[in-house]
Amino acid sequence: MEAIKGKKLFDVGRAEIEELVDGFAAIAVDIGTGDGRFVYARARAHPEWFCIGIDSERQNLREYSAKIHKKPSRGGLPARNALYVIANVRNLPEELSGLANRVYINFPWGSLLESVVTGDDAVLGEIAAVSADGVTLEILVNYSIFVDPIPVEVRRLPKLSPDYIQEVLAPAYARAGFVLVETTTLAGDELREIPTTWSKRLAHGRRPSTVYLKMRMR
Repeated sequence: MEAIKGKKLFDVGRAEIEELVDGFAAIAVDIGTGDGRFVYARARAHPEWFCIGIDSERQNLREYSAKIHKKPSRGGLPARNALYVIANVRNLPEELSGLANRVYINFPWGSLLESVVTGDDAVLGEIAAVSADGVTLEILVNYSIFVDPIPVEVRRLPKLSPDYIQEVLAPAYARAGFVLVETTTLAGDELREIPTTWSKRLAHGRRPSTVYLKMRMR
């Protein structure tokens, strides 16, 4: 699979991945990681975890993929416990198969957002494929986008109402092996505590509201 360090791209095989994650208490995967800030923050806060960020837009990953390798005094990670991978959620790397015991999808947009809120079987199958037994899947969706004026890109998407989540989305995720265990709404201070670029922006926006879904693989 293709990984990135600053402007440099390199290949990582299954054996190399297994060596990298060996000895860590948890393997966390952030799908659609964007600029990679969330992965960097999680890896820094949890040196006992190995954190992997996945995104199809390589340019977005340059800053943090370079930063993790710097000296700790300049923001680097002493544990060297992070990796950024270039991949699309519809074709996640086989090298990550069955590794993740924590999966995050934070504030998805575009095709990833559509897949998440419609319960796309193909995408959920890809997520399940990189997940270990008992994996925890946490999803954050910016609900403010469903409030007028609604962006053109999301007008045809279903709103994440409590009824829709229970009657449509939960069964869709269950087909991929994920059981919904918690759903709630976050706003304000709760959003500011999430270490992503988007959460900070949304926390200060007009009527900030985010739907939080937590699932486990049965």
